[in-house]
Amino acid sequence: MRERLVAAFVGLTVVVVGLFGVPRAYMVADMVRAQEQSRVDRVADLAAVVLDQRLDAGQLVSPDLLDRLTAAGEQVSVQLGGRTVVSTGYGQAPRADDLFATRRLAGGGVLSARRSATVVGDEVSQALLPVVLLGLGLVLVSGVVGFVLARRLARPFQELATAAHGLGAGELHPRLPGYPVPEAEAIRDALVVSGARIESARARDRELAVHASHELRTPLTALRLDLEDLTLWPETPQAVATELRRSVGDLDRLGTAIGELLELSAQQRRDSKTDVDLARLVDDVVRHAGEAGGPPVTCKSSGPVLARVEPSTLSELLELLVSHARRDAAAVRVEVDGGGPHPEIRVVPELAGGTSALAAQPDPGWSRASALAITLGGRLTRGVAPGEAVLWLPGERTPALVTP
Repeated sequence: MRERLVAAFVGLTVVVVGLFGVPRAYMVADMVRAQEQSRVDRVADLAAVVLDQRLDAGQLVSPDLLDRLTAAGEQVSVQLGGRTVVSTGYGQAPRADDLFATRRLAGGGVLSARRSATVVGDEVSQALLPVVLLGLGLVLVSGVVGFVLARRLARPFQELATAAHGLGAGELHPRLPGYPVPEAEAIRDALVVSGARIESARARDRELAVHASHELRTPLTALRLDLEDLTLWPETPQAVATELRRSVGDLDRLGTAIGELLELSAQQRRDSKTDVDLARLVDDVVRHAGEAGGPPVTCKSSGPVLARVEPSTLSELLELLVSHARRDAAAVRVEVDGGGPHPEIRVVPELAGGTSALAAQPDPGWSRASALAITLGGRLTRGVAPGEAVLWLPGERTPALVTP
């Protein structure tokens, strides 16, 4: 996009310079030729006056006299009484396009003055040089200005393209600034709304999976056990026991259907996982938390740490842990370590005075955070320090860790 903008800007400048410069060049060339023609006329007039006076005094006309009346690139010739006297300083053969002027002398002779077309061409070139340099300078300046403007105009769309690519990779909360360009602002709003809708749909899918797993499978298992017990009771008639066994089979088929649906949902979540640099993702979450105000949050990393997770779910989990750690802490430190057998993220609240009040407080969001960690294929545990949370994630070298 930037190359096209620069090309368009420079092309427009070239067209404008051409529309102005070409007519101006012709005007300058005509003006120089007119000035040179006036010079030839003045040389002819001056030579005619000098020669008339010399002829009236009865003196001869010599080439040396004519040389004193001419400058470089000029020639004066006189035809008197059948003979021709020519100045010797011309230095080149006459051409058809030389500037020419003639005067009749009082004694009956004819004086001719000539100025070289080569000299006139050099004068035209010297006069056109500023016009050419001005045009080239304008084209060069337009290229620089076009490059700067193209970068400024293209930067919002490049950021939007990166955000759109991240949206497809699972980064559903693009943090984009406002743009003065209405089109870029509209695209930004569309990306933010689309990310929120995708995140909402995924959250509903996770909630449905958890609800189906805990709220359907457990009662179905309990009901199946109760029905099996009833079939074994001596008081249960044989016909009723047979019907109960048939109902148990129906419950098994229902449980199998629920399991297939849960497995399909889990497979879709696994497909949405991508290779994520945990250090970069944590740094984004920490920066966003710092912009919201409150106790300072810092990030410490041992370098790029790769993990195959769903970025939006991990961001939600980290925001939940950081929000909880900031409640009564003077500061929060988030550490990313990839030196062990699996990636590890620690959220450590730095408590004022070393108190452990934070650890003693009930945390209603811990179960939610644990469920998100399991969804990521990881494990969330309490750390050694008060209020510390440790998140273990699957990396490139190890399989997923699941809370027992």
